[in-house]
Amino acid sequence: AAESTVSKGVSRVSSKSFTPRVILKQECPFCLKLMIFLHEAGLSGDFRYLTVHGDTEEYEEVRSILEETLGEASFPTVETASGEFMSGSDDLIDHYADKHGIDRSALALLTYYEGGVFPAMTSLFKENQALKQELEDA
Repeated sequence: AAESTVSKGVSRVSSKSFTPRVILKQECPFCLKLMIFLHEAGLSGDFRYLTVHGDTEEYEEVRSILEETLGEASFPTVETASGEFMSGSDDLIDHYADKHGIDRSALALLTYYEGGVFPAMTSLFKENQALKQELEDA
């Protein structure tokens, strides 16, 4: 049996049957892009999920672990093996598309999201982050 301990919301599992964990921030358009890919590609069942909400203690704990491990907190991130992480929505999508022989351009919903909704959401997301920073600096 696998032994598992949870440290600050990120699982540490020592087992040969490690299931990758997708770490998402609820409000993140990049996380939505990865989730669209995983579901549309039929891969969503291959992962465990941890979704954190911004401005919560759990988010701060997970962010701290990711910063220590990756040098920065980036969402989405996948814990690919115990204590090993990969981040960046495009890098993750390309990795799992290549691994499973999936042509990401053939995924209609992902293509639709990337072609219209995602750029608009990203722009609003970045504008919101800048405004929050201005308030903090004031």
